[in-house]
Amino acid sequence: AFVCLVHFVCTAIWYFHSAMARFPILFGAMGSIFMAFSISVVLATLSPVQCMHHPNNLWTMREEMSELCWEGSRHMWMVVAAAFGTLLPISFLAAVTYMLRAFPAKMREGDIRFLNTAQFVLSRYRAEVRYCALFLIVRNMALAIVPTIPDPVVQVVTLQTISICSLIVVYRYQPSRVAFANISEAG
Repeated sequence: AFVCLVHFVCTAIWYFHSAMARFPILFGAMGSIFMAFSISVVLATLSPVQCMHHPNNLWTMREEMSELCWEGSRHMWMVVAAAFGTLLPISFLAAVTYMLRAFPAKMREGDIRFLNTAQFVLSRYRAEVRYCALFLIVRNMALAIVPTIPDPVVQVVTLQTISICSLIVVYRYQPSRVAFANISEAG
């Protein structure tokens, strides 16, 4: 929200007549921020459904131990807010999917506005394996969903499965344009 506010204020001051022409800069900045903080955003969004089991057979939220899970209207409103909050990561995933699918056609057209808008995802990964970007975003979101699984054994197995799949994909396709980024992504 802060990035949007700064963008609109700066655009209104310096480029009053062409505010919408500056939209690719805003979208690219927000995309970069969401790529960097996607795990944190999904974790925060899903915090109302991250519950812990106690010996007295009650479930409480991990973040707020005084709040009982699945009981009372307060927690239900938190769950409803979390459900609406998941629209942000899902919308981001849909936007990235569109960008990756539209990339070849937009490249042929020479659509510079689209390329500037999608630069946050297109500039990081090689064009021939651009769909690995989608895999890595889904992987990050899946990693953030794992804490919502109540059984620790299932959490560990799920984390291992996600990590091994990620290692295989990164090792096989080397999606990043920078060799060291592939090494750090895999390890």
